[in-house]
Amino acid sequence: MFKTPEDELPKPAYLALITKLQKAMLRDFDHDEAAAEALADWAEDVGGAGVRTMTFEQFHASVFELADQWCKTVQQAEYIAFFDQLLHA
Repeated sequence: MFKTPEDELPKPAYLALITKLQKAMLRDFDHDEAAAEALADWAEDVGGAGVRTMTFEQFHASVFELADQWCKTVQQAEYIAFFDQLLHA
């Protein structure tokens, strides 16, 4: 994954990652819908659509929120299994 010299995640890299994650997670994946959702998530996660990079802390919070929405419990083992499944999708 690409990052800036300031160790921040550029918007295009985030959008590509979120779109790929949606493709792995959703049975009825639609690229246009996924791209629109990724843009909306970006704006929410960084505080505005015009922001060009995301800090590690913002990325961490975004990924944690994703797992929190998809996992039924807050058990560490379930979160690990969730991310493991995504990484191998």
